[in-house]
Amino acid sequence: MKKLFTRLFRRSLPVSLPSEWIQPEQTPKSLALLIGDTIVGIKHYYEARSLNGWLDCSTTYITLQRNGTVSFPISGDDTFINVTADPRAEDILRKFRQQVLGRKITDIYYYYDEEGNPDDSRLSFFELDNGCYITENRMAPYGTGHANLFTYSSAEFAEVVKREDGAILSWTASAV
Repeated sequence: MKKLFTRLFRRSLPVSLPSEWIQPEQTPKSLALLIGDTIVGIKHYYEARSLNGWLDCSTTYITLQRNGTVSFPISGDDTFINVTADPRAEDILRKFRQQVLGRKITDIYYYYDEEGNPDDSRLSFFELDNGCYITENRMAPYGTGHANLFTYSSAEFAEVVKREDGAILSWTASAV
């Protein structure tokens, strides 16, 4: 079976993910501000068996030229807040940094459920100006590799959308 995702982190770190790295006291900003912003940094934090002893956890920190550091929005969000990267987060592998750094976010895609509502149990995809799509899965069973940051080509993303029966739609198209 052809893999549609690519592992982007170097190694796991056996440390916990503290909630103080998120800054919820901030005023939420419009998601529209992310469109057209340039990615100037990207780090990834991975922890094996961090939740209940059997779930791997992953968090990606994306630093933008105009909007600071953010994480992937949850499907359905219209706003974002800035986050502080965990100091233990590491750069993603060089060959993948080259696909992402310096690229502009051109669209955001959300998962939708059968009723046409955003599926708030899943994270969004960022479409970049080079046709690359990035997303992350924050939790997965230990050892599966599915708690991770993923990148897709346009063709691979089209396959993901097809597999989801078209239930991944553009946020910018629906926000207009």
